[in-house]
Amino acid sequence: MSGLQGFRISPQQASVYQHINGAAGHSLSCHLQWSLSRPVTADSLNRRLWKLIADSEILRTRLVAVPGLRYPVQVIHDVVELQVTVQDLRQLGKIDQEAALTRLATQAHDWTSPLAVTLVQLSDELSVLDLAGASSHFDLASLKLLSQLLSQEVDPELSETLQYADYAEWRWSLTEDEPDHPG
Repeated sequence: MSGLQGFRISPQQASVYQHINGAAGHSLSCHLQWSLSRPVTADSLNRRLWKLIADSEILRTRLVAVPGLRYPVQVIHDVVELQVTVQDLRQLGKIDQEAALTRLATQAHDWTSPLAVTLVQLSDELSVLDLAGASSHFDLASLKLLSQLLSQEVDPELSETLQYADYAEWRWSLTEDEPDHPG
């Protein structure tokens, strides 16, 4: 692994990692179902998702174990493959749609990709954006922000946004330099 370039994980990731170490599928995750009351296509969501992936390092970050280190490092890839999947439930009744949404919310995920995005079509005018995120990368607030950005009609501008690897280093500096800091 002489060419590996990575960054320290954040204290939050370190606290979660002890529970997910080595598990491709685990129960520690965050899940959000966001209602959309206008027509939305997978193509438009994919375009916004790819823009967000290009501008947000955390969406391209994977945790990579390094022999001899207690914790993995964050490796930020130039490109990752992530597609919005579509479930068309328009032919089902309301009770069956609710059951399908519940199954989607509780299904196990392969967390080698820390984000799963599903567009669930309930009618021509109503859809649900289902986001499942690994707890090593997302919390509920970040999934809400992501769903808001995905559901906007214009592409978001994130070029000046704080990147997660920089945040992680700042958090470690507080832990190491100012252990009594309230942050």
